Amino acid sequence: MGHGDTDDLSALITDRHWRYVGSGHTPGAALIAAGIADDLAQNRAAAREALLSGGGAD
Repeated sequence: MGHGDTDDLSALITDRHWRYVGSGHTPGAALIAAGIADDLAQNRAAAREALLSGGGAD
């Protein structure tokens, strides 16, 4: 067995120990994601308002 074979064997052993633990955000990450989504919505609304009032960049 060469050195490359050992690396392949190590990867196989590691892969056998993977398991599905769930999907989606943790409660804390969900709060952060919701805050970011709210900030983006507010920024879009402000940009839209600026364009409608003639305050947009030319």
